Amino acid sequence: SNSHFSHVPANDNHYTVRNPDNDNRLDFLVASGCPAQLETISCAIAIWFSGQNLLMPVLGWFVDRVGLRWTRMVGGLFSAAGLLLFGLATPTYPNSTFPGLAWLLFPAGIFVALGGLTFFTCDMHIILLFPRWRSFMLGLLSGCADASAIFFSLLKILAIAAACSHLMLLGGMAWISILLAGGMASFVLPRSPMELVSEADSEEQNSKIARERRMDKHNVNDAAMEMQENESLGRRCIARIEEHLTQGVTVGN
Repeated sequence: SNSHFSHVPANDNHYTVRNPDNDNRLDFLVASGCPAQLETISCAIAIWFSGQNLLMPVLGWFVDRVGLRWTRMVGGLFSAAGLLLFGLATPTYPNSTFPGLAWLLFPAGIFVALGGLTFFTCDMHIILLFPRWRSFMLGLLSGCADASAIFFSLLKILAIAAACSHLMLLGGMAWISILLAGGMASFVLPRSPMELVSEADSEEQNSKIARERRMDKHNVNDAAMEMQENESLGRRCIARIEEHLTQGVTVGN
């Protein structure tokens, strides 16, 4: 572990913490399920979700005023900063002069939540490029966002297998976040959401024009067929009248 203290398992229900300055002395014995830790985590999660929901209108305003590319880049920086803060967060141990940094959980969670919300909001504009598949693309992006939690679980398993600290793991994820945001902003997303709207409207207009042309062509074909049927009917009528006249029968009969 990269923290100042190392955890030494004692049994199934407790663990002990050793002070590295005096390996022969056990500072204290901590029961699993510490109420103070649970209270801190519960409070942090509540603040994360509250901060995320309160900042959603601000994020929408930022996207409309600044554009998708800059919003995605800023979101990547927020996400990377939050991951690094998570890696630096450490608890405060009793009988220790080392100050804990558990308070970093609060800004870290807000930064990560805001960065993830930024990614999701910016990527949702991509569905405008697929007017015929908007519902499918919406479901695909939503499913990918909801299933992204497994990515961290896989990285955690790999980090444990490679004996990496949680700071190295979260630092690597921070770099991935920055690279992903930079790639999307540089090569995929346009500068403004209105560009996507214009492209979507143009594609939809082209589809509408193509449909109208097909309908016009179909109507022309129907009119031509109807004209041919009328001409054929007229010829049969004339032939019938001529037949009656040649036989000395009046048209009235």
